[in-house]
Amino acid sequence: MIVAVVKNNKKLLEKIVDLLAFFNTPFKVFEDFTEEFFTLMKTSKKKIYILDIEPSNILWLDITKEIRQYDWKSVIIIMSAYDMPIRVFNKIQIFAFINILDNFENQLKDSIEDAIDVLYVKNKTTSIKIIKSGKQILEKKDILYIIREKRSNKCIVKTTNGIFTIYKSLKELEKEFGFERTHKSCIVNMDKVIKIDENKIRFSNGEVIDYVSKKIY
Repeated sequence: MIVAVVKNNKKLLEKIVDLLAFFNTPFKVFEDFTEEFFTLMKTSKKKIYILDIEPSNILWLDITKEIRQYDWKSVIIIMSAYDMPIRVFNKIQIFAFINILDNFENQLKDSIEDAIDVLYVKNKTTSIKIIKSGKQILEKKDILYIIREKRSNKCIVKTTNGIFTIYKSLKELEKEFGFERTHKSCIVNMDKVIKIDENKIRFSNGEVIDYVSKKIY
């Protein structure tokens, strides 16, 4: 998934970037509706569009209509200092309208959370998980292994990008991701494994762990 931001206001852009960093999701900033923007629009990636618009510039309406010609599944969030008729948004399936003069940051944070739910949870994918610091996107392809923390109801997820905490059982995660259990407290992404012997698991990034059960291997 990627977030496409079309924004000219530098102060607001800084706040948007900070929010996107909280969600740990890749993003691309465009100063205008450039050729690069349209190239991204036509890709098959799930997208959240955050568009800063002025009602006097009719181009934004044409752009959103064009987005919908190529991409009905992604989410469009409109930001403006001006109110606009709801009927306009209904025609082009606008997910959220945010008035930048009214509690902008909280509105955008809530809208991004809801958008992620729509793109991932409702589509029954396994890329989004609820973790201690908020909602973060964990791509299955980035996960090395998951370990159940002792005497706790949470699991530790080690990825190529860092370490995350998930409040789900190991059994649930094993079912969701389809990873292989090598130990009663560990499941691994076999796509990232180079070698398993009776004592160690070696991953493609060079990391080695010792969560190997003789009852399983």
